[in-house]
Amino acid sequence: MPSTYTNLGFEKQATGENANSWGTITNTNFEIIDEALSEINTISSSSTSQSITAPSDGTENQTSRYATYRYTGSPSGAVTVTLPNNVKKIINVINEYSQNITFQVGSGSATATVYANSSGIIHTDGSNSVYSLSEGSANQLRYNGVTKAEAVSGGVNVTGDLSTTGDITVTGTLNATLSATGAISAGANNITTTATLNAGTVSLGTNGWTVTQDGTNLLFKYNGTSKMKLESNGNLTVTGNVTAYGSI
Repeated sequence: MPSTYTNLGFEKQATGENANSWGTITNTNFEIIDEALSEINTISSSSTSQSITAPSDGTENQTSRYATYRYTGSPSGAVTVTLPNNVKKIINVINEYSQNITFQVGSGSATATVYANSSGIIHTDGSNSVYSLSEGSANQLRYNGVTKAEAVSGGVNVTGDLSTTGDITVTGTLNATLSATGAISAGANNITTTATLNAGTVSLGTNGWTVTQDGTNLLFKYNGTSKMKLESNGNLTVTGNVTAYGSI
């Protein structure tokens, strides 16, 4: 009965086979185990379409068997890597590209992406699917797998509330609806900004007051009703009385 081979190419020696060669074959298998558990395969390529070949049975020094794939180079766009059929494997991925890498296998019914300049862990079933065992990228902040903030080329996208006990400095354009339980102002421990508030509303606590940008004007509302308008030319319009030299 001849030897057979495992998924990653370990040699399973049949009873009575390989007389006087067991030690050599066993040592080779130990090398293969070491590769699969801890070795790094550095892939230097700038191609946007790449493929990984299956490791050869019973042969050590097969880089495609290595535990970790490290990608270096300068591809011009997003990269697609096709993994070998009939090889089930967990792969650690170090993506040093400035582009995302998408891994596929077989019919590609499920793919996994490791984002630019980040790391991830994937699992190929050797048939139709590659699964992501780590969510998102190094540019993302996540809670329970849901992205809450992501650094992009133009700044930071935040999908929820932004709270801080220190300074917030914005040097770009601020597109947001801002809510605060306290003061929102320029100065220490509040908000320092050289940004532009585009079509946004600032809600001051829960007492019903909001400030909304209306073209070049500012509208001050209470419970949704306009109470005062400050125009860019300095004109001030109010719906109630104006008291001069009073106390606040």
